[in-house]
Amino acid sequence: MIAALGLCTVAGLLFITENFFLAMLSFSIALLLYTTGTQIVQIVISVMTAFFSTQHLTENAALIGETADLLKEALGADFKENEALKLVLARNALTEDLQKALQSGLKDRLEYVAHSYYFECHEAYEFSRLNLQFASEAMPYIGLVGTVLGLIMMFDGLGASVNVEALTPQLAIALKTTLYGAFFGAAYKILAARFDQRMQKLEYEYDDLLHALDMIQKNKFEIEVQS
Repeated sequence: MIAALGLCTVAGLLFITENFFLAMLSFSIALLLYTTGTQIVQIVISVMTAFFSTQHLTENAALIGETADLLKEALGADFKENEALKLVLARNALTEDLQKALQSGLKDRLEYVAHSYYFECHEAYEFSRLNLQFASEAMPYIGLVGTVLGLIMMFDGLGASVNVEALTPQLAIALKTTLYGAFFGAAYKILAARFDQRMQKLEYEYDDLLHALDMIQKNKFEIEVQS
């Protein structure tokens, strides 16, 4: 909270000195600091990962897609009559946990294990998306405040001897703050949309995994993990 207020003060000083781009950037970061606190570091890391890597934010989430593909391949194989219904899967942390869950015989244990791998990454995506969405919606309003201030200053300067040159600085404030507010609003909107895409990908992979696990339970398959 204190850091956000301090950054708002810096943004105000930049605004007074007519460094509008830096002022609006500082306001946007202050908004994120206000809503996230020290977790803003997590958002920065998440943004870098989402934009410059095809991997999910957590290793467990990456295992969901990998294991779903392994199960689809194994379930698509031909099974001979009277042959034991056994799925042989490559070893990873999730396949090992699924094997243990199936051997435990507890109802819904498979789904619980899958959800534990899914939840952490989904929560990280949702946290980043919501905060970036908040910044994207707030920035145009902050730009509008600058626009209104510029117009007020311009109207205050109106008089009998007023000329265009005298009104130009105030008009520039109004237009630039509108421009930068829209710019940063769009930029944060694009960042938030990236996390929407990643969440959809994660949900598709999770649905595939749950569908495969449902088939395993209904048909009483066994899971064998390769050593």
